[in-house]
Amino acid sequence: MQSAVSNSLLLIVINSATAFASIALSEQSPELNWLIILTMTGVGAASVLAGQSISSRLDQHKLKRGFSILIVVVAIWLLANLFY
Repeated sequence: MQSAVSNSLLLIVINSATAFASIALSEQSPELNWLIILTMTGVGAASVLAGQSISSRLDQHKLKRGFSILIVVVAIWLLANLFY
């Protein structure tokens, strides 16, 4: 499981860096709002640290089950918004 998470995060970083670089280097690139970018980066880093400390105290089976339920609920919500 650790290997799958690491590989997934690596792919997300590569994808994000490529998208950011292509937008930043484009001749028609929009003005980047660095306050928003840095705020989102800070909140993301704080969330990762908080999640790591909390996850060590939670039952992993319940954590995986809860995440699965969350994914299904979000998928249903997205499908409902797509058709209605």
